[in-house]
Amino acid sequence: MTKSEIRDLVLETTSCFIAYDADSGDVLYIHESMSEPGPYETAGGVIDSEAIRQIASRDFEKRSIHVIEMPKGFEWKQGASYWVDPYCGELKELSAPVKTFREHLRQADSE
Repeated sequence: MTKSEIRDLVLETTSCFIAYDADSGDVLYIHESMSEPGPYETAGGVIDSEAIRQIASRDFEKRSIHVIEMPKGFEWKQGASYWVDPYCGELKELSAPVKTFREHLRQADSE
């Protein structure tokens, strides 16, 4: 009997969709499809931007939702926060790090 461990499993992103608020640019939902690298196809349904918009609309009924597909090879930066520019529909990295309210209070107490 062969024993396999999860650390031997290698996955790569095959597609990435981002649902965002069309007015504010807030990222509401991220959908990444992953599979093992190789020439074979994975089983399952085809995901497109309309399917992602419908999924996000269930949780964000009051918002106007648009969806963009990220290009192949896109990689998220560790610890970065993102938003979508509503005018051009491009994903942008926030220039200032986002702090939680607790982090803000801790910093204020230490000063």
